[in-house]
Amino acid sequence: MAFDAARAKIVLFAGGGPYGETWEWDGGSWTRVATTGPLARSGHAMAYDESRNRVVLFGGANGFPSAARADTWEWDGTSWYPVRIAAPPRRLNHTMAYDAARRRVVLFGGQDEMASLFDDTWEFDGHAWTRDVVPGPSPRARHAMAYDAARQRVVLFGGFAGGVSEPDTWEWDGAAWNRELATGPPRREMAAMVYDSVRARTVIFGGAGMNGPLPLGDTWEWDGVEWRQRDDRHPQLRLHAAMAFDSTRGRVVLFGGTSGAGDPVLGDTWEWDGTEWSLAATDGPAPREQHTVAFDSSRDRTVLFGGRSGSTIFRDTWEWDGHHWIQTASIGPSPRSNAASAFDQARARVVLFGGQLGSTSLRDTWEWDGADWTLVAQDGPSARYGHAMVYDAALAATVVFGGTGNADLQDTWSWDGVTWTPLANTGPSVRYFHAMSYDSTRQRIVVFGGRNSVGWYRADTWEWDGLGWAQAGTTGPHARIGHSTAYDSVHQQTVMFSGSWGAPDTWIWGTRTAPTITAQPAAARGCPGGTAVFFVRATGAEPLTFQWRRGAADIPVRHSPLLPSRISPPPTPASTTSSSATPVAA
Repeated sequence: MAFDAARAKIVLFAGGGPYGETWEWDGGSWTRVATTGPLARSGHAMAYDESRNRVVLFGGANGFPSAARADTWEWDGTSWYPVRIAAPPRRLNHTMAYDAARRRVVLFGGQDEMASLFDDTWEFDGHAWTRDVVPGPSPRARHAMAYDAARQRVVLFGGFAGGVSEPDTWEWDGAAWNRELATGPPRREMAAMVYDSVRARTVIFGGAGMNGPLPLGDTWEWDGVEWRQRDDRHPQLRLHAAMAFDSTRGRVVLFGGTSGAGDPVLGDTWEWDGTEWSLAATDGPAPREQHTVAFDSSRDRTVLFGGRSGSTIFRDTWEWDGHHWIQTASIGPSPRSNAASAFDQARARVVLFGGQLGSTSLRDTWEWDGADWTLVAQDGPSARYGHAMVYDAALAATVVFGGTGNADLQDTWSWDGVTWTPLANTGPSVRYFHAMSYDSTRQRIVVFGGRNSVGWYRADTWEWDGLGWAQAGTTGPHARIGHSTAYDSVHQQTVMFSGSWGAPDTWIWGTRTAPTITAQPAAARGCPGGTAVFFVRATGAEPLTFQWRRGAADIPVRHSPLLPSRISPPPTPASTTSSSATPVAA
């Protein structure tokens, strides 16, 4: 993958079919632009030559370990062209970066078909490959490399060096490799690295560490002197957590869950303020999963009940006041997991229905008034667990959908405080372990995901308007179960976190908001004849499009957050220019 500065596109080449596919990202969407060119492959390297406006691709393999390659290709934005010249020995898992000061693509390392490692340095000037015979990093593959434009250095970190991943940092100045003595990220291979030209930092993310192929999720920055870890904290991957929106403080509250089958259950409390996650507490209820929470807006408390940790099934009740967890009751509903609860705003009661105790599905209804639990019904919906429940303010009733018991279910019921009423038996397909929230702005219940007993995982979004269900979307998050959702009434959007997909991802569904610029373009610097890239940051409902202006005149065509600008040739050794932008929601 490489960034084409002249066209403001990220170019990706990936294997697929007899030939590789070429895709481009314009800041808003991916577009497949070619299916011809280099043979399908993996382990290749790419870099953008800004002096010639070409993406350069070298090597890789289509059938490791038997078919490493030594071919050079160039992409001009329309087509791939082979460059038929003498080249470095065939290899894969090498890296390349473009040295803008010297107008050279720099290649280092990699491995051949027999997994023998290279420690050679090569440069490509658009006409020929030349080897620089100089000492440098040890032989390695799957390392990371990027060009620091401010300091005119190629930065290399880590990689696989035969049985172990390296933790070292090296810099290439065009004449020699220099090892930097600064301590930094733990040893790793297959990390992603890029240069942030706005902040003049080399950024590295993830990779695989020394304990096998387990992925890393940390972010580090190199300023040429020291490495610093970014404190981009968020909850770890989890499923069967529980989440509610604290409307008094404008925070989504998340507690507990598990990272997967056989993994320890979690007991941490996190909050989402509409922009970022923060760790709120590590004490309180015992670690657990498959519990339920609801926010009591009359008392400004998030109420938690039940759940499980291994073979232990809980029946305790806890409340979160935004600062501390307080245990409030030890009697009430029987021990259970996979129940559902919601806060009835009209009657100021937390309503809890169903759940699971061992292999037994439950169908009892309980209410919490802030002091005591009361059993209010033992009829209504069939016994079930893994269902979802919210309070529908327009209907003035608590609504239950789906779940599983004797069979997978797709029925919808409402509870008005006295009676359960069936509302529908059509709509979303049968499912359980889905997530549901109530969009109070649009007066819609939103359902996403879930599964059935056959093993089909769902990635569809449905909405209930009080009269019936309608499918609202089939694109968005990947199919999953055990995720958590809550409606953020301050930002007017439904927030979803994690689940079984395999990533601690946060998604937003809801009302479109007007775009707002959060960072105007700054001055950009580059070499004569090269390309300077301006960028703007904006928030708002995706997708956003942008209209760039120079002075009072619109710049045609450019509608992404990135604007490449060709730098005039000498007399000056470098020049700067600036611009402004106005984002427009598409």
